[in-house]
Amino acid sequence: MLEVKHLRKEYRTKNGVITKALDDVSLTFAETGMVFILGKSGSGKSTLLNVCGGLDRADSGEIIIKGKSSNEFSGQDFDSYRNTYVGFVFQEYNILEEFTVEENIALALELQNKKRDKAVIDKILADVDMTSFASRKPNTLSGGQKQRVAIARALVKEPEIIMADEPTGALDSKTGQQVFDTLKKLSETKLVIVISHDRDFAEQYGDRIIELKDGKVISDQTRAESGDGAKNVRFFGTDTVCVTRGAELTDADMQSIRQFLNKAGGAAVISTSRERISEMKQDQPELSVGAFEDVKAQPQSKSYPQQKLIRSHLPARHAIRMGGSSLKTKPVRLVFTIFLSVIAFILFGLASTLMLFDGKSVTKETLNNAPDEQIILSKAYWETTKVYDGDKLDHEYENKQDTKYTYDEFTAIRNKYPGALAAVDANVYLNDISMPSNVQQFYTTDLDGFVINDDSFEYTAGKAPSAVDEIAVSDFILNGLMAEKTEVRLYSENSDEPLIVSVKKASDLIYSADNLVRMMFGGGYFKIVGVYKGMAVPQEYAELKDAADKCLQFSGDYALTWQWQQARRNGMYARVAVTNEFVDEFVKSDSGNNDNIDVYKYFDSSYSDVQFGFKNSNGEFDYRYSSNNFSKYAEKDGLKPIDVFDSDGNAVTALPANSIAVNYTVWAGLMSDSMNRAVYEGEGPAREIYENWRNEAEKAAQKEFEKLYPEPSMDDGNAWYEWDSRRNEYMWQTVDAQDPISALRRVSYRDITDMKTIKSVIKSSSEFAASIGVSATCDIYSNTNGEERSVKLAGMMFIGYNDFCAYFSDELYDLYFVKSSYDWHQEYSTNYVVPEGAYISKIFVPKSSSAVDEIVDLTYERGKDDSTVAIKNSVTEQLEMLIDLADTMELGFLIAGLVLALFAFLLMFNFISASISAKKKEIGILRAIGARTLDVFKIFLSEAMIIALICFIISTAGAFGACVLLNTALITDTFIKVSIFVFGPLSVLCILGIALVTALISTVIPVGLYSRKPPVASIRAL
Repeated sequence: MLEVKHLRKEYRTKNGVITKALDDVSLTFAETGMVFILGKSGSGKSTLLNVCGGLDRADSGEIIIKGKSSNEFSGQDFDSYRNTYVGFVFQEYNILEEFTVEENIALALELQNKKRDKAVIDKILADVDMTSFASRKPNTLSGGQKQRVAIARALVKEPEIIMADEPTGALDSKTGQQVFDTLKKLSETKLVIVISHDRDFAEQYGDRIIELKDGKVISDQTRAESGDGAKNVRFFGTDTVCVTRGAELTDADMQSIRQFLNKAGGAAVISTSRERISEMKQDQPELSVGAFEDVKAQPQSKSYPQQKLIRSHLPARHAIRMGGSSLKTKPVRLVFTIFLSVIAFILFGLASTLMLFDGKSVTKETLNNAPDEQIILSKAYWETTKVYDGDKLDHEYENKQDTKYTYDEFTAIRNKYPGALAAVDANVYLNDISMPSNVQQFYTTDLDGFVINDDSFEYTAGKAPSAVDEIAVSDFILNGLMAEKTEVRLYSENSDEPLIVSVKKASDLIYSADNLVRMMFGGGYFKIVGVYKGMAVPQEYAELKDAADKCLQFSGDYALTWQWQQARRNGMYARVAVTNEFVDEFVKSDSGNNDNIDVYKYFDSSYSDVQFGFKNSNGEFDYRYSSNNFSKYAEKDGLKPIDVFDSDGNAVTALPANSIAVNYTVWAGLMSDSMNRAVYEGEGPAREIYENWRNEAEKAAQKEFEKLYPEPSMDDGNAWYEWDSRRNEYMWQTVDAQDPISALRRVSYRDITDMKTIKSVIKSSSEFAASIGVSATCDIYSNTNGEERSVKLAGMMFIGYNDFCAYFSDELYDLYFVKSSYDWHQEYSTNYVVPEGAYISKIFVPKSSSAVDEIVDLTYERGKDDSTVAIKNSVTEQLEMLIDLADTMELGFLIAGLVLALFAFLLMFNFISASISAKKKEIGILRAIGARTLDVFKIFLSEAMIIALICFIISTAGAFGACVLLNTALITDTFIKVSIFVFGPLSVLCILGIALVTALISTVIPVGLYSRKPPVASIRAL
């Protein structure tokens, strides 16, 4: 059954000394019988047993098990060989302390993929006389009892070979004899190989004795048959009888002994004392009954059919149990590992929120946490920008551009989200308001536009507007007008004299039968009929608001003022509520106030720019505007050109040579500069004409002012100072408002936003310019090719885009664009076309978590026409910046996360390595009874997984709490109002994944390193 051929095994010490443990050993073992291997320490007997049992590997040679050579074995085959054929019994018992007697025996059975059969286990326990000890733990047993448990564990697998290494070395003589009695009985049906120092036991129980020295077999003997035919009994002289060890005496044997005693005619002493027998043998060596003789020939090898090895399978419950018990071995190291791993995982969790930064989730989280009561919704479209270097495309990118909704689109949104409000952006202002600069830190007289009244409005005073000349102000506007030292000029229907009012309550402003007052607004007179409840002012601006209410200088961070202005412009604060009729008359019908024109479609763009201005008296070019968006005044890409008008409002059908058309704000700015130069720097009647007009206007204004506000005595300095300040303001509001130069400048600065007023100012100012000899011209200069010339301002475009676009006559386009953009230029494209009648800039949707989810999802969708949705809440600008930053730094966050994961891995790797070192005994036991490396891996993976899950649970809670605290701190203590750290399901999965991967790798590597060592390495550590 078992054969070894030419086994060689050497050990090399650290000093380089070579010891031959096995030196060309060849043996064949019978299928049954009890074989003792004897020899002094270092003779090689244990090495031979380990190699035969697959616990160690020979340097050369082979073992043959049932006809299969070990040269064909893998590492797993050796494990399966032990699990299938071999039962080990060790000197130190080597049973698992955390398992009961029954569980130790059942484990060997379960490793063979067999059911835990209690009947089988009970029978085995009965065979070794341990039935009553089944539920006992090993630490409550004696040494002999432990060894019998070890034998039972070996037997339950029904092995064909039992290998015992000094099985009685730790036992007393009596107990040792009991163990050998058990093994002897087993040898009748199995091969029992015993390593021992005790020759007496070998001679008493052995069927074969093999003796080693220096790794060689120096003696191989088998028990000899008795010469006189008496197999069990031999007689010496007339006074000595010897019985063969372990013999079962027959009736014939007993009859021969009785006859011998009768012949002797005296008393007899029968002894089984090993000491007494040894003394007798020294005097009479022939008393060794059943003496051993040299093996004449090795047992004959047999032919075996193909054998199937049983691969071990450690049940998960045992792996978890053993892994869990390992945690108790080094509690301080365990706590330290968990503590540092938790910190690493928490930091990894925080990094994962940035590494997997999900703009959609962050936006939803931020909007839900923001105090805003509405979602500010606007329409947008995607636009592609292609950047060329000459004719070669260098790169391209996409971004969103704002556009407007039609009323039908707004209606659809309102039907889905009841209470939604429509707003129209416009640069309008409340006339005749004296508001100190301290108040304007928070409030404003420059309004951001209109909201269209409907049933969703809540009015805190008065009523809703119902006519085209009625408006309602927000509670924010009312609070600004009620601030300290703020005065409002109202106009009564019954008098031409304005009323100067310090507003104390809403009724001071509201038009009624008892208060027939109107306010100048956007160049006209309107009745304020109510005050509606607008958006609540966020708490973060409370100090700024309080300072403005009291007309005090705000002492906080100036950035807060700027931040508030951005939030106010997008919100429903400085907006007046108007009727649809108002919108029809002042917005929808006003084609000139159209921000919807996509100028990128109409104009080419170049990195080369052209400057617009004038030469000064020294001949130096002094520019006022700069532009790099130009086109010929002709159809482009299937689009008709934007309408161009002259100063009288007539359409311009073509641009004459050496002429340009610009936006009306640029035209107004250039014309105001040209008139100013003619008045103050030129020659001729211009200055005289202008000053005469100015003097007459100032006289009339002064006279009007003194009627309203008589001049106080100079003795009252404070009163006179306030009167003088008010006079200056009045002069600005009257004289400067009519001044042709100042009025044009206000148009260029967009201080006047009513298109009818703008066109009126342009026409009257042009007429005045003609009266002083000023024509509509300017100088232009190219920074790229140095071209400079004076051109005619042939017309203007009434678009609400910006100043940086112009139509050039053909020859100017070729000179300033084609020749200047030979290197870098841009092209813009989009499929979006603004529908007719689009004028609604923003829609205020009542906030709810479902609305937030749906609308944020919409912002990530893109229609076939490139249309999409944008959110304009105050936090969105920061959100966009942070999302772009997160995208840019994604790799950095990933590296940081991997570094933290590596740190956690090193901690757990160190712990598992130490645990493996501490558990060598258990590992050796398991490997000896047939467990594979995979089973060992299960144990330590269970241990690592337990640690990982503990770390995961604590880290998940910690990371979530840290995200909440960090977001709260950022929102509360900084200008950032965005929930940057959104700890969602992906972050949880990240921590879980990295914890499990860390546990897996930190187990695979040390177990893998351990598996390279033969199982005997663990056995020797026992």
